[in-house]
Amino acid sequence: MAVKVSITQNITGLLGKKDIHLTCSFFPENGEQIFSVQIIAKKISEDFDEKKNIIAVFNHGKAAKLTRSGGYLDGRVTLTNTETNSSHNATLKFHILEMIDEKDYMCKWFYSDMEDAIQNVKSDATRILVKVPVRDVIISKQPNNKKYDEKTDNITLTCTANGNPKPQYIWFKENNSNNVISRTNHYVIDDVIRNNSGIYICESYNNINNVNFTHSNSVKIIIEKLLPKIESESPKIFAVHAAFAIPVTCAVVFVVICFTVRKRNYKRQERNEQAVTVIYSEVNEETKLKYRLTHIQATALNHYNVQQDAVDGALEVSSDPTLKYNMITGKLEVHTIV
Repeated sequence: MAVKVSITQNITGLLGKKDIHLTCSFFPENGEQIFSVQIIAKKISEDFDEKKNIIAVFNHGKAAKLTRSGGYLDGRVTLTNTETNSSHNATLKFHILEMIDEKDYMCKWFYSDMEDAIQNVKSDATRILVKVPVRDVIISKQPNNKKYDEKTDNITLTCTANGNPKPQYIWFKENNSNNVISRTNHYVIDDVIRNNSGIYICESYNNINNVNFTHSNSVKIIIEKLLPKIESESPKIFAVHAAFAIPVTCAVVFVVICFTVRKRNYKRQERNEQAVTVIYSEVNEETKLKYRLTHIQATALNHYNVQQDAVDGALEVSSDPTLKYNMITGKLEVHTIV
C-alpha cells in the first residue's frame, strides 16, 4: 500500500509576520511505524541536497531539534511533534518571518513497514514566499534647486520605493488626487511656469494576497521669474569693491609704513644731534684748555727767556771787567725788556 504524506503548500507571509506554520503530515497504514521526520530547505535558485539541507529533525519519542544547518532559525521557531492513531504531524512554526526564510521546503519520513523493513518517503516541495509591503518612498528632483526659474528647460521628479512584489507608482498634485499625471516612477514638468508650482505627490503601492499596501511622499516645487542680474551683478559688485578696497588698503599700509619710518628717522636724527652737541661741547672745552695751556706755556717761556737773558748778561758783565766797571760807575745803562 502507498504511504500518504503531505506538506503545507505555497505559504505567503509578510516580512516580520508571526505564526506562520509549515506542517509535514504522515498517514500510516496498518502495521507501519514512523520513527523519524526530517525537514529539508534550500534556496529557490538551488537544488535539494538531502544531506546538507536538513534544518530540523523530529525523532519518535524524543524532543525535536534544529540541526547545524538550521541554526539561523534559532530563537525564531518552535518545533512540535504530534502523534495520533491516524497521523503523525511535524510542525515548524515561525514566530518572526524574515527574508532568509523565503526558500523551498520538503519533508522526508523514515518508517518501518509491515515486515519491519526500513523505508523512506518524501513529500512534494513547497515554497514560502516572504512579501514586503511597500516602504521607504523617496523623491529626487533634477535639477535639485530650491526655486526654479521659468526659463528652466524641464524638471524631472523620480520616485523610488522598496517592497516585494515590486512597487508601482502614481503621481498627482496636492488637492487633486483624482487627476493622475503619471503612472511611472518619474514625472517630468516640461512647462516650467509659475502655474505649475505646487506640491507633487508620489504614491507607491503593491498587492499581497489581494491586499493593497500604499505609501507616499511629496515634494514642493517653486517656480518663479527670477532676475538673472541678482546673481550676475553680485560678482561684479564684489569685484568693484575689491578694486577700490585693495588700493585704499595698500595706501593706508604705505602711509603707516612711511610714518613709522619717518618717526624712527626723526628719533635717530635727534639722538645724533644730541651726540654731536655733546661732542662739540667736549671739543670746545678741550680747545679752550689747550689754548690756556699754550698761553701759560708762552708766558712761562717768555719769563724764562727774560731770566736767561739776565743771567747771560750777568755772566757777560762778570767776565768783562770794563763792562763791570762801567755798570758800577753808571757809565753803561742796562735795559731789560719784559
